[in-house]
This record gives sequence, structure tokens and C-alpha cells, in this order.
Amino acid sequence: MADIPLITVSIKKPEQIVFDGQAHTVSSVSEKGKFDVLPFHANFISLIREAITIRQPNKEPLIIPITTGIMKVHSNTIKIILGIETQAAEVIAAASSEKQTSNTAGQTK
Repeated sequence: MADIPLITVSIKKPEQIVFDGQAHTVSSVSEKGKFDVLPFHANFISLIREAITIRQPNKEPLIIPITTGIMKVHSNTIKIILGIETQAAEVIAAASSEKQTSNTAGQTK
């Protein structure tokens, strides 16, 4: 039987580590709806809300209720920061959106 790929996950609040380990998938909700992150997913950053679902090897899914957070996916690693102020999260999302817009501004159809 082939090994199933895993992704490294770190979830932190300012005062504590909420989760640090490996997962098959991580799911959450952004302004565009529910989404899943699988191993070797494309890099991205997103504001998340409602909950984080972590599917770990040989365990029941772990569901962590949240208000808001920032998820960064890079190099087969997910880093999530919780306990941030909504306004700060909006500033980061706007900066990310502006960068994406500037990257596509020079492209022609």
C-alpha cells in the first residue's frame, strides 16, 4: 500500500499553540465559500472563518471553531494565525488582493 501524502499544519493563537502536526487535508471557509487544502497544494493566503477541519492519519476529524484567522499555504505547510482583530485581517487581505491585481495587470488576453 502506497504512503498517503501529508501536509504540515501549525495553528497558533497569540497565547498558545492550538495544533501542530500532520494532516491529509485541512478545510475551512473563506469569503468565497468552503475549501479544502491537500498536500502539495498551490501557495496562497486567505482570511478564514467559522471553523477549521483537520483530517489526520488514523484519527477522527478535528474540528476547531474559530471567528477569524489568516491561513498561509506555502511549500506543503499550512500556517494559521487565530485571535487577530478583524480590521488587521482585512488589511492583510486587501494587500494580498492588491498584489494579485498588480501581478495580472500587465497580462493581455
